[in-house]
Amino acid sequence: MTPVVTQALQEAGEEHPDAAMALIRSCVAGWAQEQMRSGTSVTAATQARLARALYEELYGMGPLAQIVADPEVENIDINGCDQVWVSYRDGRIERGPAVAASNEELIGKVQRWSTYQSANPREFSWTNPLLNAALGEELRLSAVMSVTPYPCVSLRFHRHVDVTLNDLVQLGTLDPVLAAFLRAGVRGRRPVSPATMHRIRATLRHALNLAIKQERLIDFNPAAVIELPDAVRPKALVWTAERVRHWQGEHARHLATVKGRAAGKRINVVDTWIGAPRPSPVMVWTPEQTGRFLAAAATHRLFALYRLVALRGLRRGEACGLRWKDVDLDSGVVAVCWQVIQLGWDTIEGKPKTDASERVIALDAQTMTILQAHRKRQARELLAAGPARVDSGFVFTNPDGSRLHPQHLTDQFCWLAYTAGLPPIRLHDLRHGAASMMLAAGVDVKIVQETLGHTSSSFTRDTYTSVYPEVAKAAAEKTAALVIPAAGSHR
Repeated sequence: MTPVVTQALQEAGEEHPDAAMALIRSCVAGWAQEQMRSGTSVTAATQARLARALYEELYGMGPLAQIVADPEVENIDINGCDQVWVSYRDGRIERGPAVAASNEELIGKVQRWSTYQSANPREFSWTNPLLNAALGEELRLSAVMSVTPYPCVSLRFHRHVDVTLNDLVQLGTLDPVLAAFLRAGVRGRRPVSPATMHRIRATLRHALNLAIKQERLIDFNPAAVIELPDAVRPKALVWTAERVRHWQGEHARHLATVKGRAAGKRINVVDTWIGAPRPSPVMVWTPEQTGRFLAAAATHRLFALYRLVALRGLRRGEACGLRWKDVDLDSGVVAVCWQVIQLGWDTIEGKPKTDASERVIALDAQTMTILQAHRKRQARELLAAGPARVDSGFVFTNPDGSRLHPQHLTDQFCWLAYTAGLPPIRLHDLRHGAASMMLAAGVDVKIVQETLGHTSSSFTRDTYTSVYPEVAKAAAEKTAALVIPAAGSHR
């Protein structure tokens, strides 16, 4: 029946698989009516199975459909139309059914697999004898022809497309001790966001374009065809009471899952607190929650640093790079001139992120008092360090005076927030909160922009501000107050 269906599809000019299925069902129904006229009954279930088989033959994997659907299969190797070998996860290798009646038919099937099941269809012919394609998320196709005595096709399964170290331990692929070693090796390394990936690609593309135009070293820019995930900026959300209640349930379920996987072994409660699903990657504390954090951090040796980030919006690297020579305790201002940049685990000192990031920030009287107390404490620590002391000149240091590692600030911040019973945010999200609190307090957006070190006030409004429920409610009440008296006067 396949030739009949193929001819009907060609006459209808229908090639899209979704639309073709309707035509296939119609052909099968017509065939069933002919069978009934000759005295043979064909049930609806049989018609559905036949239509699905025809569809798989023309657009799917054909005779391999059941094998591909088997989760125990790892690889399928096809050497010519009738030599099919199937490898299983347990090490078995068995012969499979012939995939085509001839090598020419096999070549046509491979071309259809690439055309209808790959997101990026590619030609497989005598002029293009090599083919590599992804058939969905799990299956990878590799095929070669003309340079071999017969077409050779390999289908490789990548079933674990999103695997954690815990998954690898459960699968028996990774030893628990090695998994712990790998976790320690990557802890503190910041993942590269999609936005950063796009900036890196733009830089590479520009450099390679120069190599093409000026140096003529290459004639093709590979960076131009790299596919990256969309760089969608996540929306910052406020930790309202309702969101906190929902997150607490998520955290409890996540904690139970982690404890179950640990099988009685010790777990990292802070990592579990961070890993629980949250409404948005970027969350902002309310002013009351920020106050609770600062109260919990009041006795910490880096309290002054966290207060600067929470109220003045310093970046983590800027806080690490702040020097005493840039702090004017008499005038109550701080000049942001340097930052400590983390590259992997290594750190370097450099200028702030942009020209606008080099700025002078005014401080409130209480923050200045806290900074003065911090300086006295630092002097006592340096005196206690004795010959091991390091006169680095930084405002925030280790007890011996050496420069802080940025990741140390993040680790300490997460621990303080966890012990304070607060919902999780990133250290950088304190900067979002600082912008939102300044605007909620009625500070002009231009001043907020300059305080944060942004190049434009529109970027400040669009990216670093969140509407607190109290502010939104006050705005709603003010709006209603303008309308309700006027409405009442017409009663």
